[in-house]
Amino acid sequence: MSDKIQDIVSFPEVNSGISLDFIHSNNLDEIENGIKDTVNGVIFSKKAICIALAHIKEKELYKQIHVNSFKKYLKKERIPINYSTALDYSIIGEMLIKYEPELKSIDFNEEKGLQKLLLLEKGLNNYKERPRVVFENIKVKSYRDFKVFVNNHNNKVNTKNDHRENTDSLHEVSIKIEDERIFLSPSGLDILWLNGDVEDKLGVPGFYREFKKYIVKCVEEFIKMY
Repeated sequence: MSDKIQDIVSFPEVNSGISLDFIHSNNLDEIENGIKDTVNGVIFSKKAICIALAHIKEKELYKQIHVNSFKKYLKKERIPINYSTALDYSIIGEMLIKYEPELKSIDFNEEKGLQKLLLLEKGLNNYKERPRVVFENIKVKSYRDFKVFVNNHNNKVNTKNDHRENTDSLHEVSIKIEDERIFLSPSGLDILWLNGDVEDKLGVPGFYREFKKYIVKCVEEFIKMY
């Protein structure tokens, strides 16, 4: 994936040496242009960080410091970004790289849309038959509305036969754990998003691991009831 970063990822034109003289200007146009350049610089920087973290993860560059997982690398706090944010940024970076052609084709607005990329893969899983509608919605909807769209793909009134088919299909699913996510496979339905640094904040070693095991066990027992 990351071998293609330089070829497929485009950045807005930004002057890396942005002058802040505009903040003292008495000319409205100069101030507005300065603000626009600064905003572009912020977008450029965030996008670059996201892709850089995705590159570290994909190439397993953390092994250079004798760390065997990306999450453990983030917890080393070698970069000035907290664990949860860095993990989100890495996922955004992966989406920017993996779906660059599709995002470019819809003229994706990065200024307002980077956070929505956290939901993109889930949306594509939920709308397997209509991937184009996912990209159309990620372009125009707010984060909140896009989240509703992604989660409501199966909201319909079931007939008795539909209900029987749905409950029967529960026996065919399995639980998958990826990074901080626990979801049903192959449907891609999220069960829970766990924050890996919760045990550090609570001061309870092992809490994250045991809580994850508990959630998985509860879901498995619930499925067996059907």
